[in-house]
Amino acid sequence: MSAVTALLSAPRLLLMTLGLGSVWARLLDWEASGAIPESQSTAIRNTDILNAAFANLEPGDTLYISNKTFWVAGGVRLANAKDVTIKIDGTLQFLPGREGWPDQHGAACNDGTPDQPARRTVCVQEAFFVANVTGLTFTSGGSGTLNGNGKSWWGYIRYLRFAEDRPRLLHIHNSTDILVEQLNFVNSAYWTFTAHDVARLQIRQCAIDNRVNAADSHGVENLKAFNTDGFDISGRDIHIHSSSVWNQDDCFTVQAMDKTGVNSHCTENVLIENVNASGLGLTIGAVDPTPGHSCVRNVTFRNIFMHHTFKGIYVKSHWSSDPNASGEISNILYENVIMEAPE
Repeated sequence: MSAVTALLSAPRLLLMTLGLGSVWARLLDWEASGAIPESQSTAIRNTDILNAAFANLEPGDTLYISNKTFWVAGGVRLANAKDVTIKIDGTLQFLPGREGWPDQHGAACNDGTPDQPARRTVCVQEAFFVANVTGLTFTSGGSGTLNGNGKSWWGYIRYLRFAEDRPRLLHIHNSTDILVEQLNFVNSAYWTFTAHDVARLQIRQCAIDNRVNAADSHGVENLKAFNTDGFDISGRDIHIHSSSVWNQDDCFTVQAMDKTGVNSHCTENVLIENVNASGLGLTIGAVDPTPGHSCVRNVTFRNIFMHHTFKGIYVKSHWSSDPNASGEISNILYENVIMEAPE
């Protein structure tokens, strides 16, 4: 069978030719695998198909999500993958509200981050969770979107009810060599983008937008979307640029690591530049002292424009009564930060 015939008979496979010879690398079309667009009733089925596709990815594979809206439930999971690409040209629209959202139990409710709040023994699964991967690319033609349906979780009464028990929109854990580009993250129920214990992460040309209404301010109504952090990162060798955040909590947050980390024992060598931010600011921490020496160092924020931001520069540290606990915030640079009419 010729390569052309193979492509026609198996449209989800793509022949790639490398300099040292020919190898097969699969292009997997999620819709062709059975995902159904534009139907909320198919969310659980779509999630099962997506998780099955993730579980079967091989090095060199690309999973393609076409430019349509696909409903999914919480608990999308990609784990233990190597050298794969997820191309999202459409929208992953998550189901609304706590009712029916999948749970997780025990240790899974606390991902081990020194500065992140412990949850209950039973808690929600993340909307999209990535763990133990290396060589991962998230990309898009520019229209790719993760929509967390946050308005069904926001509000002062719901905050009292759910507190921190809300799903992060995208959570990447214990992973290396990651590129995230040209994606939109909107209406997150909780923290929008979390990367914990990562090494060699680049985020570029991405946008986060969490607001109740279209008002050009962080008034009482928009603050109902509280706790919708933008980019929360910890690890080493991280570069975020050419991106934007409008939200109702920390915008770009550098969180600590300690000796319990796998890829880093200190969050270090972080550059955040050429970005727009409006919310609760450019944040370090909070850094809580730990027996493993909680640490943030060698961080630069530069060339930042902050229109109508609620806060600007925000460095948070806590104390501990544990005589064996320690913490560090060192070599932090804020350069060319412009705040226009802060609120």
